[in-house]
Amino acid sequence: MFNVKLLPLAVLALTGGLFSCATPGAPNDAEWSGLVDQEDARTQRVLEMSAGYTSNDFGPWQAHIAEDAEIMLNDATMTRDEVIAVFAAGHDVFDNIAHEDLNVTTMLYNNGTVFTNMWYTWTGTAKASGEALSIKGYCWMQWDGDKVIAIYNAFDPTRYNEVTATEG
Repeated sequence: MFNVKLLPLAVLALTGGLFSCATPGAPNDAEWSGLVDQEDARTQRVLEMSAGYTSNDFGPWQAHIAEDAEIMLNDATMTRDEVIAVFAAGHDVFDNIAHEDLNVTTMLYNNGTVFTNMWYTWTGTAKASGEALSIKGYCWMQWDGDKVIAIYNAFDPTRYNEVTATEG
């Protein structure tokens, strides 16, 4: 006969068995499940790169992004050095470049893949006209060890490009 007192132990054992293959703390063992960590070292590196960009210091970019990283800005493929040159040139046209509403987290997937996500609002003031711009954006960076090996950055460049063409 079934012993009702053993039911909680059976449920606990079954639950433990179902989740034992997942990354510790992950909700399950699915390939693209895992953990999100706001305090991961890679999260901190992306924050360093954001601060470097806004202060026109690309040393952190050179330190953390692999030279041969695959980089796409709004579907335009660029090298690390090309992206640095484009972003540095923005400082010739805009003052007070900042990333506001910054949210950066690193995702550690059960399959071993690691991405850092960055949501931001880019702000800057056109040097010639004084026009203030505010543009929402999203970026992901894929890691291999301690180096970024791929980046995708998406934002609407319409006003940025118009101001750059007029003032730059």
